This record gives sequence, C-alpha cells and structure tokens, in this order.
Amino acid sequence: MQRLQDKVAVVTGGGTGIGAAGVVAMAREGAAVVVAGRTVENIEATAARVVAAGGRAIAVRTDVTVEADVVALLERAVAEFGRLDVLFNNAGGTARADRDVEHTPESAWRHAFELNLLATATGIRHAIPLMVAGGGGSIVNNASAGAFAGGSGKVAYAAAKAGVVQLTRHVASSHGEQGIRCNAIAPGLTLSEGALAGFPRPEMLEAIGRHQPLPGFATPEDIAELAVFLASDASRYVNGQTHVIDGGTMAMAPATPGLRAAGRA
Repeated sequence: MQRLQDKVAVVTGGGTGIGAAGVVAMAREGAAVVVAGRTVENIEATAARVVAAGGRAIAVRTDVTVEADVVALLERAVAEFGRLDVLFNNAGGTARADRDVEHTPESAWRHAFELNLLATATGIRHAIPLMVAGGGGSIVNNASAGAFAGGSGKVAYAAAKAGVVQLTRHVASSHGEQGIRCNAIAPGLTLSEGALAGFPRPEMLEAIGRHQPLPGFATPEDIAELAVFLASDASRYVNGQTHVIDGGTMAMAPATPGLRAAGRA
C-alpha cells in the first residue's frame, strides 16, 4: 500500500526545487496534492507532471506572506479533495542583502521573518482547524541546518529558520492530543536549481565537499523522501523533532590542521 494513500497534502513553494520534489514524491505515494507557489507556470508544470503520471494534483497561485492567499489555498484543498491531512511548509528564501549582523539592513530582516517564519506560522494556524475536523494530520516545516550554526552568513534567514524549529516544538506540544503531529526538516546544502545558481564555478562546490563526512550533496529528492516519511503514518509517533539532513556535516567538529590528514580527525 502506498504510504500516503487517500491523504490530501498541500505543498508550498511547490514549483521548483525541494517543493516540486515533495509534490512528486507525495503524489507517487498516493496523496492528492495541492501545489502552491507564486509563479503560476512553475506550479502548473509540477501539477502537470503528477497528472501525467496518473496522480492527482492541482495548482493554486499563492503568496504565503499574504494571509488571505493562505486561507484560500487551504480552503481550496478541502473543497477540491474533501479534507486536509498534510501541510508541507516548504516555501522560503533569503535576500541578497542578508549578510552578517553588522551589514544586514532591517528590510532584509523583515523579509526573512515574514517569508520563513511568519508565513509558516500563518499556514499552521489556518491548517489546524481543518486537520482537527478530519481527525488529525501531519505538519512538516522546512527549516535549515543553518539554524544550528553561525558563521555562514545569511544571519536573518538563519534566525528565522531557528524560529521555525521552535515553532515546530510548540505546535507539537500544544496540538498532539488533537492528533496533529508537527516536525521539521533542516537541510544542509541541497543541489536545487536555486542553490546551483549560487555556485557558478564547480570548484566552489568542490571546496565545500572536501569538508563533509559523506561525498556529494543532498538532492531535492533526498529531502522529499524525508518529508514523505514525516507526512505518513510510518512516523506516527515522531513529533516535535527537527531532522537535520546534511550528510553528517553538522555532527562533525572542525578539523585541527594536520589531524584529518593523519587520520585522527
């Protein structure tokens, strides 16, 4: 039996990257999927992929920073498919001006928090009553491994994603008795279209790869598989957790010069 058979899922930021991979994976596992995003061409293309493969999907143009859009999105899911079982809060991003504490302007801070934290909270707030009406559900939030470490830039984005981690705990604690689970995924560097655009020279990725325990990098499909597990009943007793998926990079202490070459770090 498919892991998401007869479930209805909403995926934000579903037009490209991790979101699109999540849509395809959830549909493959039997879910009817509502693909949300701001770029109509992208979300319609993702939905069309699902339908062409024999699945069920519709595209709904949504700006997750606009509460009325979020409400309309979730209501459309129920109107179209009868219920809401899964919300994958994947939409997010950062601004070019987001750098370090000293140089990041207030506008970049507001953008990071509105898009990554407030939008996630808005989606959850409006999804909970719909999930309760259906007997429960699973909320999966896309956080970031950057929420757990400093020194990598993008301070506003990292702080907002740290807020997503704590929001996940709160929702899990307050709504578990209503049958709603809430977990987060914290990807490291993932080779989505957007990430690859930020590394125009192959040697830049190669340099990062030399400091990771596992070779290569995560793909959007890797993240999607974890999202499917957390959305499904296979993870029925997993609640309030943030799952880092970075090949072990966050688990590894920085090497002392010379020790790794000697096999001692």
